[in-house]
Amino acid sequence: MKVDYINISKDNYNVFHGLLVSYYKDGEDKDTPQDIIDDFIKQLFDMIVKNKIQGRLISSDKKIIGFIIWMIDEEGSPYSMIPGYGTILEIGLIKDYRNKGIGKNIVEYAENQMLEKGVNDFYITVYELAKIFWENCGYINTGEVAFNGLYIYKKLKEIMN
Repeated sequence: MKVDYINISKDNYNVFHGLLVSYYKDGEDKDTPQDIIDDFIKQLFDMIVKNKIQGRLISSDKKIIGFIIWMIDEEGSPYSMIPGYGTILEIGLIKDYRNKGIGKNIVEYAENQMLEKGVNDFYITVYELAKIFWENCGYINTGEVAFNGLYIYKKLKEIMN
């Protein structure tokens, strides 16, 4: 299935916000109060607009079906855990588009964006529900636990080749 990548901007904030609210309420954050979710989404959006992190909406057949947010980890970033590595902060697809290989393609898109900027290694922190997805994308559980209580998974360039 062909997908298109749309820059996240002020013009599509409401779509971005709606997708992320659904994503959080549908997953392991379902008990988080709405005001905390809204504040976090606004923080992510502000960082995207200021180019501190990158993000795209995903469309297929002229319908927005998901999103991905990534960054190159730097010392001092609010999400910094492994400076110099690339990390995917958030990825989500609406339910009808899951388990079709789209998520893996979206991850590869973000990884390629970071590879073009000289990043060779990647990490993510993984919720229980997403472990199989990330393993299918080539990430390996390090056994380390991040400050957010989630396991750190890594994908190293030498393993990718």
